[in-house]
Amino acid sequence: MGRRKKLRGAVAGVLSLSMALASMDAVSAQTASDVQGHWAEQQIQNWISSGNLKGYQDGTVKPNNAITRAEFITMINRMFGFTDTGSANFKDLSTTNWAYSDIAKAVKAGYVTGYSDQTFHPGSNISRQEAATIISNILGLDTSNTDSIKQFSDAGKIPAWSQDSISAVVENNIMKGYPNGTFGAQNQLTRAEAVVLIDSAVSSRTSAAEPVTIDQAGTYGNDQETTVVNGDVIINVPGVTLNNYEIKGNLLLGAGIGSGDVTIKNVKVHGTTNVEGGGENSIHFVDSVLVNVVVNKQNGAVRLVAEGTTQADKVIIQSSAKLEESDVNGEGFTDVELAKELPANTTVQLKGKFDDINFFSVSVTVQLQRGSIQDVTVDAAASDNTIVLSSSTQISNLVLNAISHILGASQLTNVIVNEGAQKSTFDTRPSQVQGVQQTNIIVNSSSTVTSTVSSGSSSGGSSSSGSSGSGSTGNESQVPSTPLVVNVPVVDGENATAEAKLAAVEAYVQAPLEGSPITATVVPGDEAGEYIVTYHSGGQQTVTTLTVTFLVKVAPVEVNVPVINGENATDEAKLAAVEAYVQAPLEGTPITATVVAGSTAGEYTATYSSGGTTTEKTFAVTFLVKVAPVEVNVPVINGENATDEAKLAAVEAYVQAPLEGTPITATVVAGSTAGEYTATYSSGGTTTEKTFAVTFIEEEVAAG
Repeated sequence: MGRRKKLRGAVAGVLSLSMALASMDAVSAQTASDVQGHWAEQQIQNWISSGNLKGYQDGTVKPNNAITRAEFITMINRMFGFTDTGSANFKDLSTTNWAYSDIAKAVKAGYVTGYSDQTFHPGSNISRQEAATIISNILGLDTSNTDSIKQFSDAGKIPAWSQDSISAVVENNIMKGYPNGTFGAQNQLTRAEAVVLIDSAVSSRTSAAEPVTIDQAGTYGNDQETTVVNGDVIINVPGVTLNNYEIKGNLLLGAGIGSGDVTIKNVKVHGTTNVEGGGENSIHFVDSVLVNVVVNKQNGAVRLVAEGTTQADKVIIQSSAKLEESDVNGEGFTDVELAKELPANTTVQLKGKFDDINFFSVSVTVQLQRGSIQDVTVDAAASDNTIVLSSSTQISNLVLNAISHILGASQLTNVIVNEGAQKSTFDTRPSQVQGVQQTNIIVNSSSTVTSTVSSGSSSGGSSSSGSSGSGSTGNESQVPSTPLVVNVPVVDGENATAEAKLAAVEAYVQAPLEGSPITATVVPGDEAGEYIVTYHSGGQQTVTTLTVTFLVKVAPVEVNVPVINGENATDEAKLAAVEAYVQAPLEGTPITATVVAGSTAGEYTATYSSGGTTTEKTFAVTFLVKVAPVEVNVPVINGENATDEAKLAAVEAYVQAPLEGTPITATVVAGSTAGEYTATYSSGGTTTEKTFAVTFIEEEVAAG
């Protein structure tokens, strides 16, 4: 079993942001079953939705149960972003205690000191007055006036040591009393009260501060001095580097970033980092500390890269994303949640070492392209998800509570198959399988992935959909384990951007599936030119790998083609004219070409073939009334009596002379008609042609 990046301790459970609640197998509650109608229902559900709250396996959070001092401090540290660690020298606190690190952070931050007898009582339930004192210390509230406690009927029972802190939090509307008019200073703080109290404290800290909005590209901050922002920071434009900031509110990477780049360097975010913009190569977190990261970009995937000492405790993915660790010497991305909001057929890519991956999504593909995952848990409601394991990747522990598909021949150490996960499929048998449904899994053949495709559906010749299973029906097809080699046209060919290449492969894969029940998602593989396609149909999935050579696909070339009657010609006459235009310069070459009319008026696509390789070129054609070619006079020694070679050389000189010093090049070929020559002009991957009817005139030779 691999070692976790973060030692979380053998506690009796976890309630959001490391607050212990239940057993170690507790999972995030997407909707708590025991808070409906509770006075703190709204705050608790907000915390659940934002990933700040975890509960029991049965879907409860037990809001009225008490919370210990250690649990409360752990929540405080995570929500307020306290990460610096000091020493915690208390008689009753061992360094092996699960909460030692968080208590040491609290001591370093200065908001707790322990009891006078040098004890801390980490396992004791925290009282309302102790919680009020902690919050007052953190926020630095004015405690000089205790008048606010006089409103409570039990004010006389509030100890002198806590009166000033209680008065301060009440004065600032952070805490309130009970409906019966009491405050209950000695009462144990409940879990619901802890959520509401911390939520109010965080809001109080940021509400007075105006958000900082960055809407111009550039570098903000410097290495010498930390810029502290008490509120939120909003970045809504690409090309921004945020350097050496402490943000006590939230960080929003807005939709205005588009597909551009943003670098977050040496930044500590106390609140939530919301990612709503960025592209396939864009958001870099360098040497930064993040509590919660929520990815929710409306269109397209966004890539998040953790570098250096970056620590991101939890990433909640609600839209297509790539998470990558690059040269990380800190904790990087530790926990990842695939939220129920994640659309079906979305692909998420992971590169790095992750502690926990929790699935609440449905019909989503997660690709572990590099690295390992310590624990993967699939929720009972998270059906039909696929995990694709690239070579040399590893999952130590996999807990399945719903049917899942595990593809790839990587190392899978321990699998627990619970009720609801029967018929889950694996490409490779795990080292150890446990659980009530351990004997009810399907292991595919090592060389192929067998899939079922209903008769009559189109697979486009690339692959088929589904996954193997006993009792399957329909036409069975085999997806070769060897990658399929295909040619895909794209503007600039192999020099195209990664985004353009991916879009071209997606178009290539999805085109033949139109009108069929099959859908497909495409993600880049580990190797250059490798793409992995996941086909979905009827709740089944299968995967195939494409090895792609990118051919140059130029943008539509605007050309004039002569035809009798011009734009009034028949469709057949227009197609024939374009065919003649395309094929004329190919005469005598090994290249052949076919032409088809496009879906847009005046658009034609020519497919060129040679030696088993094909490429396409699209023309936007304006049809002119057919006239003779351009008539020009070209001087050449001996005029019309010159040799064919001399005439061709003279026309080449005539065509190329005005192009000198420009990025345009031209080649000239003789036409099939005497005196006709065609020049092909090229620039920036785009070509066009022009035909000349040449009269050769005598070139005068200077006297010697």
